[in-house]
Amino acid sequence: MANTSQLQLKSTTLGNRLSTDISQQSRDIARETKRDSSAMKAIAVLTMFFLPATFFAAFFAMPLFDWSSSTPSSTFDVNRKFWVYWAVTIPATFVVLVVWRLWYVLDEWRWSQEKRATVFEDFRAWMRSTSGSKNGD
Repeated sequence: MANTSQLQLKSTTLGNRLSTDISQQSRDIARETKRDSSAMKAIAVLTMFFLPATFFAAFFAMPLFDWSSSTPSSTFDVNRKFWVYWAVTIPATFVVLVVWRLWYVLDEWRWSQEKRATVFEDFRAWMRSTSGSKNGD
């Protein structure tokens, strides 16, 4: 009888130790996953920041526009229309970042909801929930 209780005690101790090890490994995996997720978000934000500028730089480099200098004697001449690049790029960058943030907030809201629907249905529901609809919707 004593051997049986000792065996049960050792079994329980081993089970508890194993559970502790598993939970510690799970916590380590969760930390690494969070770290990787943070790095991926940083890369995504940087990509969104530079994406519009890259697009418009490539677009304006195409031979659709005559960006040649009117004074060929100068060695380095900045085109007078260069401001157009910044006038288009800065608002486009802002729009991309705002759309990303809205998508991120909507995605967080979708995960907090029990019911899963289409993105458009969820967007409408999210807009209703954040606007504080006065007509009782």
